[in-house]
Amino acid sequence: HGATKDPFARVAINSRTNAAANPLAAITAPLSFGAYDAARMIREPLNMYDMDLPVDGADAFVLTTAERARELRHHPVLIHAASTGIVGKNDEDQLDGLHRHGQHVVVDQLKRHTDIWIDDIDLFYPYEGFTIITLAWFENCGFCPPGGAESFLREHWNDDAQRIEIHGRIPVNTHGGSLS
Repeated sequence: HGATKDPFARVAINSRTNAAANPLAAITAPLSFGAYDAARMIREPLNMYDMDLPVDGADAFVLTTAERARELRHHPVLIHAASTGIVGKNDEDQLDGLHRHGQHVVVDQLKRHTDIWIDDIDLFYPYEGFTIITLAWFENCGFCPPGGAESFLREHWNDDAQRIEIHGRIPVNTHGGSLS
């Protein structure tokens, strides 16, 4: 879509800014636009700040019924809808193109299973193992049209906070994401 490196920088800086407030984040040092621009190129157009960190970690979820969860000591988080995004054989390097892949499957399935959508959310946690993938999440979820992530991120960038705040109220990847 002809995007510049600017939206990649915004995704990386957003993650680093948010990681600074997370004591469990792997990297919490501030990242500036200048440092981002000066970073070592890994594979054009991606530099070392555009790729996730190889950090060992784990997530665990205990799933139960809403009725049982009410009896537990901690407040439950109820799952309204969930989806996976596989379009066929798992060979992403063999995809026909960017017009149909796992993100599209996830978005389509979630829209079929819920009436809650982007105007109803308070947080947005798109996968950002590579900054370029995050741009596609903004576009494929409908925050902006295909090719519109660059202007969308510029429009929703909080210069003072150095982070993305969609409509001034929806933070993105508040934990620091895979990039930090």
